[in-house]
Amino acid sequence: MQNNISATYNGISVQETWEKQVEYLNNEKICKYKNHYYARFNGGKIVGMYKMGCDKVIEYLLPRLKRQFDKEKKGKDPRLGVTITKKYIINNSEKLL
Repeated sequence: MQNNISATYNGISVQETWEKQVEYLNNEKICKYKNHYYARFNGGKIVGMYKMGCDKVIEYLLPRLKRQFDKEKKGKDPRLGVTITKKYIINNSEKLL
């Protein structure tokens, strides 16, 4: 059983400028979808489900992605990634199950 819930957004393509990055996140990646759903499983069954609006998702992601975007050395994989915490999901989502 998965006791905690979190959401990982990995492999986000890096754009040429931060302005283009924000536009990409808003129009093609994150806010392309009005709502984001997060589930907690026990075996193959869903035991917890949350729905978060893209405005709250992007609010959490942007400052963290900006820090990564601004790093000179991004490592082997330059793509961006962030994990949304259990606390943020619980405090900023509608619990569906």
